[in-house]
Amino acid sequence: RRAGRVPAAREALGMVAYRMGDYNRALGEFRTVRRLSGSSHLLALMVDCERGLGRFDRALELASSPEARTLTAAEREELTIVVSGVRRDMGQDAAALVALQGPGLRRKGAFRLQYAYADTLAALGRADEARAEFAAAVARHQGDEPGLLEMVQHGFARILPGGRFGTPDEFDTFYQPCPEGGRGAARVTAFCSADVCRYAKGSP
Repeated sequence: RRAGRVPAAREALGMVAYRMGDYNRALGEFRTVRRLSGSSHLLALMVDCERGLGRFDRALELASSPEARTLTAAEREELTIVVSGVRRDMGQDAAALVALQGPGLRRKGAFRLQYAYADTLAALGRADEARAEFAAAVARHQGDEPGLLEMVQHGFARILPGGRFGTPDEFDTFYQPCPEGGRGAARVTAFCSADVCRYAKGSP
């Protein structure tokens, strides 16, 4: 019974529900954490729960609430990514791109935000710009974001010649060892930039 009044315990329960896709239960737990702790650090997850429940208008309203102004820079970036995702779910890809265009987009360390921006460009059919953004995200990677290189390489592989998206089955066709010999690096045919390969070899 005492654990029910401990914010960390309720947050853990909410995270389990969130990862299981039980967004209604997760949202309830995150609201309880907010009430018990007075902190809004889970706001992005709460907005994503509303999104998962298909309540897009409510998600956007929550994202623009006064609480958002109390978030840290990292928490605001996560919220920005979620809001962009809501817009994409609503079929508003152009608005999703605008949502990502803020001062934090070029901040060193904003890898997830940069990836979301590139991915949204791809969704809009702006393949050349998307490739450049994916490459730039890798070039900015300083080695402290596990999985980013692989994530960006998947982003490259989704953009096939002609600007169309590829299917998972097509991924292997366009995913090849990097000819420049990068450490565990990979490239997509015709899309590998010098910056990507420099990063893969550990150069600054």
